[in-house]
Amino acid sequence: MPRLLLLALGFLTLTACETEDTIYINVPAETKDWMPDQNDQPLTFATASGATQTMLVERSTDSYDYTGKGVTVLTSTEWHFARYKQKNTSNPGFSLAGHEFWLHFLQTEKPVVQLVDNQADELGGITTNDSSPHNGYAGTLSLKNNQAFGGHTYPALVTVDFTRVDTLTAPATVIRKIYYAKSSGLVGYRTANGQLWLRQ
Repeated sequence: MPRLLLLALGFLTLTACETEDTIYINVPAETKDWMPDQNDQPLTFATASGATQTMLVERSTDSYDYTGKGVTVLTSTEWHFARYKQKNTSNPGFSLAGHEFWLHFLQTEKPVVQLVDNQADELGGITTNDSSPHNGYAGTLSLKNNQAFGGHTYPALVTVDFTRVDTLTAPATVIRKIYYAKSSGLVGYRTANGQLWLRQ
C-alpha cells in the first residue's frame, strides 16, 4: 500500500476518534444525596394549629452538550431538576437544579439549563462536595450542620430566604422561606403570612 495512502488513513482514524469521543459528566452521589424527593411524590405539611397542605414534586433530567468549533460534542453534562409546587394554589413554587457538585435553589416553576446559567432567578446554592453555601441574585441562603428543626436533627440544613417576595403585597400562602435538608429534601417552609409548615 502506498505510503501516502497509509498516512491518509491514519489521519482519518485519529480525526474520527477525536471528534466522536464524548466526556459524560453525570450527577455525582454527593449531589444526588441532596435531591431525594421523587417524581410525582406528594409531600404533606402541617402548621402547629393542624392545618395541612400538600406539595407536589416533579423530577426531570436534561443534559448540556458543549461543542467546540470544528469538533463534535466534547462534554455532555447531566442535570437533575426538582420542582416543588403547592397543590390547589396558583403559587409558582420553587425548583432545584443539580449538576456536577452544585445544587441551585431557583425561584422559578420550570427550570432549564439556560435559565440556571442566566442566574436571574437563583435564590442561592451550595457546592455539594464540601457544602459551601453561596447566595444568589434573588435570595439569601444559610447552611448549618447537625441542625435541629421541627423536632428532628438534620446532618445539614439549608435555609433559603426569598428576598424578592414582597410580604406586604404577596398572597398569604406564597412561600417566603424554605428549609431543605440533605438526604431528607424539603422539610419545611414559611409562607408570607408567617405560618411555618413542617413536613409530616
